[in-house]
Amino acid sequence: MANALQLKRLQTQMCRKFLFTKVWKPFEKQNKMCFYRHLNIDAFDAAQTKERNLKKPSHFFEYRQYILENCHQTVYNKDVRVVFDASAHNPIIKQLTEIKYDFPQRPDLMKELQVYVQNELHVLSYDELLDVTSLIGTYVLHNRGTDIKAIKAALDQEYLNRRGNLTFQQTLKCIDVLVRCGKNNKFWFTLKSLSKYCTLLDKMDLKEALHVLFLLYCYKKVPGSDVKFSFQIAVNNLIQNINLHELGLVGYTLSKVNLKISHLDLIKNMVNKLLSNIEDIDSQTLECVSLALTKSSTRTALEPHVVKLQESFLSTVDKFNISSLACLSSVGLRSDILNKDLFERVLVKVKDNIHECTLYDLNMLLAVCATFNVEDKEFFNLALNLFLSNEHNIHPSIEFVRHLICLEIFDVESIKRIMSERSLSAAFKSKSYFAMRDTVFIDTTIDIEIPTYDGPRLDDKRKKKALKAVRGHDFIESSLQIHTTALSVIFEICKKLYGTEAVAWKKVLPCDHSVIIIRLNKCFNPEPIPTDFKMNKNLAFHPTIKGDHIWIGIVVHENKQDKMVQTVGRQLKILGYTPLMVPVSKLMISCKSKSANEYIEDLIKTELNQHSKLVQSYLQS
Repeated sequence: MANALQLKRLQTQMCRKFLFTKVWKPFEKQNKMCFYRHLNIDAFDAAQTKERNLKKPSHFFEYRQYILENCHQTVYNKDVRVVFDASAHNPIIKQLTEIKYDFPQRPDLMKELQVYVQNELHVLSYDELLDVTSLIGTYVLHNRGTDIKAIKAALDQEYLNRRGNLTFQQTLKCIDVLVRCGKNNKFWFTLKSLSKYCTLLDKMDLKEALHVLFLLYCYKKVPGSDVKFSFQIAVNNLIQNINLHELGLVGYTLSKVNLKISHLDLIKNMVNKLLSNIEDIDSQTLECVSLALTKSSTRTALEPHVVKLQESFLSTVDKFNISSLACLSSVGLRSDILNKDLFERVLVKVKDNIHECTLYDLNMLLAVCATFNVEDKEFFNLALNLFLSNEHNIHPSIEFVRHLICLEIFDVESIKRIMSERSLSAAFKSKSYFAMRDTVFIDTTIDIEIPTYDGPRLDDKRKKKALKAVRGHDFIESSLQIHTTALSVIFEICKKLYGTEAVAWKKVLPCDHSVIIIRLNKCFNPEPIPTDFKMNKNLAFHPTIKGDHIWIGIVVHENKQDKMVQTVGRQLKILGYTPLMVPVSKLMISCKSKSANEYIEDLIKTELNQHSKLVQSYLQS
């Protein structure tokens, strides 16, 4: 009896290790600050208590417990493998469980599995169907790139057929196992179920509501644009009766779904809930709530809360880790407000603990520095040295170099790393719009700022592919995308119109306003710059102006009546530029249009003719 208990205990421990290292680690690989990553095996037993003040979300342990209850373990060649009870239903399932890691090398078994799933799913019970789905999910996890579209379609249809007979708990379990079968936006069952449940969070038991939020985090979106505001109302009602750790879970989910927070009471209540228990706040909770606040859709509603939030943490900087402080500072990017005293203390702590920083933390801090014109050469050098001393994922690396360029730091070694064949292959293989956009920007910067650069460059084929991707992208999601894309296109047009030497500056800022400076070689002496002139933080750079030139500042904007756009225009006039306003709406052109470049050329010429008689006479001459 004792030996049996020891064996059972050993199997349980090994299964826990397998689940944590083989299932959840890859699942959250791309999530830098996952609220669930702080799990450890020793804390598992604590989840059995009913106390609500657990430092880890209790529903997550229940989810793992559910997986444990639906499988048993065997040990083979010192490797823990999960063998699901579904092996008893069909010989093909049993055979697949035995050769799981050789699955891609057995296309004959793949075909048999597809036939089995398509023809025999309807005869399985609810538990048997979950077992088969879990088995398929395990294959997907260990055999990336395996094409099982037909199997997924059959699974989805079977779950849809049974949807009317499933209870709420059964539906959640079904979504749980489907999560591991690849992209969840391919399952209509998941979409329809979550679109219904996400608006009923405030009417559920707390653990059920947190479970639904966890599934939304896995899904990475709130399904259905018509339920997004109803979802925010439900979340606002839910947070009235939760503790800080559960608030952190809610905040993290909000930060990961495709949602701009427009419910003003939700923003207000999240901040008030956080500040009402300020002495009990831990780093993870602060990090998650700060990330959620950056998803606000309105600046004016966020401003007073950001001021109060940053002032409240001014004296407690040393209590929190660097990731949470970086997120707290980045809230100012959305509201255009930064407590400089707080940020100075954050930078002091970062410089003392620079090796604890991740590249994601550095990117947020550098974005704040670029937006609010903060100069700290010691921090910039430490960040650059840390970047060069380690290997990093390609996407945050490209973002890091872009932030350095925005800070006028043109480090050739870091640029060469990004423009290497290995990095470019990884960036373009991922088909990431952001990666392609930023590589075009970096390549354009080399032309302007580093004429002596002799390293690898973006080849014409990739550049053409990147420009096609960015021109055809939906620009509405991010103003930074708009400006980077627009400026890249405008820069090429200006070089064609006025020559390469005419372009003096190109600057993309991590805020809502970006500027290109064009120099036209014509006799024109702008007013001298006052010695006591203070540069506006939205312009964030101070180019050298020489005589005998016409200087034009092209401002890419969303709304010409916006006060910040008008402020940038006034700053340009003070510096001696002729402001040229280019509306974004006119730049949202299709990549399939053959006359796209000609359209922008005509737009620029028209704007120039309307704006400056000096420029008009220059063009005519």
